[in-house]
Amino acid sequence: MSSVFSVLFLIDIVLNFRTGIVRAQSDSIILDPTLIARNYLKTWFIIDVFSTIPYDTVLLVVMKVDSIDHEKLAIFKYIRLLELLKIFRLSRVIRYVTRFQEALVLNSLYIRVINLHIVIFFTLHWISCMHYLVADMFNAGYSPPKSNTWVTQLKLWHQPVFIQYINSVIRALSNMACLGYGNEVPREPEDIITTIMSIMVGATFFALFVGNLSSILINMDVAQKKYAEVLNQVMEYMRFKQVPKELQHRVILYYEQRYRRNFFNENIILENVSDVLRKELQMFNCRSLVEAVPLMQGLPQGIIQGIVARLKFEAINNTAKQLIKMNHFNTRKIMHVYHGLFRCIFHKISSSVRILWVIPCFLLNTEQLQSWLPADGQLPH
Repeated sequence: MSSVFSVLFLIDIVLNFRTGIVRAQSDSIILDPTLIARNYLKTWFIIDVFSTIPYDTVLLVVMKVDSIDHEKLAIFKYIRLLELLKIFRLSRVIRYVTRFQEALVLNSLYIRVINLHIVIFFTLHWISCMHYLVADMFNAGYSPPKSNTWVTQLKLWHQPVFIQYINSVIRALSNMACLGYGNEVPREPEDIITTIMSIMVGATFFALFVGNLSSILINMDVAQKKYAEVLNQVMEYMRFKQVPKELQHRVILYYEQRYRRNFFNENIILENVSDVLRKELQMFNCRSLVEAVPLMQGLPQGIIQGIVARLKFEAINNTAKQLIKMNHFNTRKIMHVYHGLFRCIFHKISSSVRILWVIPCFLLNTEQLQSWLPADGQLPH
């Protein structure tokens, strides 16, 4: 595990010499390699180098070349404390994940979940390593090791690294979740102090995890929760007014078909963006309508944007037994059917259209349309 992280951090050091610097005041990016290298050498370079050195690998190489007495081994194990500098790189990992989210336009709630799990994972890993590192450091000058330390009690000194690591993880996880002390109760002073620190740090991060996870779950699917809140309010209103069951069913069905279980105020959203973005959003939302309606084929882009900006969305369903009559809707308005089925019924006195299926449609006043026509007043065929 340590070797894997060392390789990743080494790659990160190389990439940092080629990564641009963002100026916070002007949002400009410095791409000059000389300025990038100079800035990196003044800030994170020293911390990154000392936290990337694979101390365990260096120790194995030295031990193969020359024998090391207990005193030198103890000094080297104290030097290994420089590996704790990896903690400062956690903020950069989270920043990289955030940039990844911004580049791919992912849901920020999912990124919060990922960042939260990254923090918990690294905290658990470092606390696990700290448990074994402290026991190893305080037993470096003893031969045999102390009999009361938890590593000796579990007979882990000569076990494979993986066995040592998973036992350390169990011990750290028990402390973080406040479930106990692990496989063995700490008896040596250094083990007791390490366990106290582990419980305090672990309990803090565990509370942070629960609090952030609860906040994330509350903020997920806001539009659906808003829809449920509005629908409950409508149902309470109809129940208070003693609306007939059949009419209640039609109203509820209308809300389901109109909002599709996602409630948001589109007008407010469009008002809070620039004119250019508003037009692009409106054109994207009505792209199928613009492509399908012959009236809009061949019109200048400005006229089409003006028409789309003044469209009004309506949803009509056959269960509501609605009849769209020419004298019901103002005859000076044009209706574009977005999707659905309908049947025209022609009478001698009036004309009407009876809806057989759900029809989201757009209404447009013909007076507005005439102001956008070409000079000859003719529509393209």
